[in-house]
Amino acid sequence: MGRKKKDSGIAIPEITWTNDLIWKLLAKIELPENRVVLLGKRKKRENTSGDSKATVYQCMAAVIFPQFHGLNPTVTGDHVKRKYEHLTKKYKELATRLHTTGEGVNDDTDGN
Repeated sequence: MGRKKKDSGIAIPEITWTNDLIWKLLAKIELPENRVVLLGKRKKRENTSGDSKATVYQCMAAVIFPQFHGLNPTVTGDHVKRKYEHLTKKYKELATRLHTTGEGVNDDTDGN
């Protein structure tokens, strides 16, 4: 049987991700200290911060949702993690569609 996740404190209200909140999240993801942990190193000689992804999600949540982070940092970090994963998945889907080439191109066999 699978392990059941313990209730980790006070429940927070459902978060509605507005465009402003999504842009705040993207700005936090782009910070070098967060990018290295979430997306990996760009150069081999670049050091990692030593933070876990869970820690980074919670730190971003503290900035984006300070009113909820104080109530339950773990659950707030989980909300940020889910949104990050959703945005990453959506980006990959759209990037794949954009990289598809040659559709609709016909070979001009009669030389015109």
